[in-house]
Amino acid sequence: MRMGLSTLLILAAAPAFVFAAPPKGDRPGVPPDAEKKIKELEKKAGGVSWDAEAQVIHDAHRHVFERNGWNSESDLFALNLIEQVTNIAPWQGQEREAAFLNGVQGRFNLSNDQRQLISEEMRRESMTIATKHFSTMFPVMVEIVQTRLEKKPFTPEQVQKWSQNLNPIMDEALNALQRVTKNLEKTMTEDQKKRLKADMDAVVRRHNDVKKMVTEWQAGNWNPTHWGLDRDPYHQAAMAEYRRAEAKRNALVQAAESKQPLVQPTINGANESEWEKYVQWFKDYYGCDDRQRGAADAILKSCKKEAFDYLNARGKEIEKNEELLRSAEGETKKTYYQNEIQRLRKPIADIFDRLCLRLDETVLTTEQLQKKPGANSDKRDQKTVKASRD
Repeated sequence: MRMGLSTLLILAAAPAFVFAAPPKGDRPGVPPDAEKKIKELEKKAGGVSWDAEAQVIHDAHRHVFERNGWNSESDLFALNLIEQVTNIAPWQGQEREAAFLNGVQGRFNLSNDQRQLISEEMRRESMTIATKHFSTMFPVMVEIVQTRLEKKPFTPEQVQKWSQNLNPIMDEALNALQRVTKNLEKTMTEDQKKRLKADMDAVVRRHNDVKKMVTEWQAGNWNPTHWGLDRDPYHQAAMAEYRRAEAKRNALVQAAESKQPLVQPTINGANESEWEKYVQWFKDYYGCDDRQRGAADAILKSCKKEAFDYLNARGKEIEKNEELLRSAEGETKKTYYQNEIQRLRKPIADIFDRLCLRLDETVLTTEQLQKKPGANSDKRDQKTVKASRD
């Protein structure tokens, strides 16, 4: 039996009195010809192990609250109250109603008169909804029970149909709860009103969140994680299929992204710290295999060693000219030191040019070379070479 779960999810855990079904034989809102159908449904539901179902529902509720960020103090109270009610089988209407009223009375420190007021108001409101929407709600309840009895998973098509049928009831149920609390508020102290307002604000927030979800479900976009059914034994095959489909979608996205042309970076070849960026682009752009990647990394390592050896010999001279450039006054002096720095760094730019040639000539296949930017030209990649000399 899963009506407790579906009602919670569709109604955003708002009108908790929906869980407190009227006692058997006391259904003034139910059409007389439907009484037999309800008894047949109760008989079917009686074949379910409610302890096992309650555990699945508890797990699902916790997942739903956690994933939607419903973690305020008011949210956690609602979750706890729902679990207390869910511990009792749905066909034990009086016991469920008592559990609900006990939780609310303790929450707000209500008097017995206030408790009685809630009981009467919620019965009246629930009967109004039942009378108006019985023909819509009952088939959903039957299908939910039958699906669980057959140990089958819910399907996106079922949820789509249910959410389309039950969506109009959502706002009515919230309005009904607000009417109940409005009448109760008239009897409350200021402290009670403050706590009630916080709880109702949380109810409305959950309600609005679920309304957004329902829009997706109505479009057929539902999977077991939306109802926290990841670990439900009846949904394991559906979860496996969902994960496979999710992995396939992710793979397609990655494949599409990998087909996007990789833009060649602009590298200052005279600055050896930028060479690694070029080599990484080179490996990705040409789709190098592991052997080619290893060869490219080896060339980079060799060329960087050559550059470091040169810098060990001439580095202090380069640093001195850079320092003089920073303190130079007048364009003539600035130009002189800039030219000196460029002259001193040219051997490093030359090493980068050789790095590029070695990569092309020793790493790439003939087919890969056809992919080279400017491959139809007799000249090497002028952009990179020019950048290396700047």
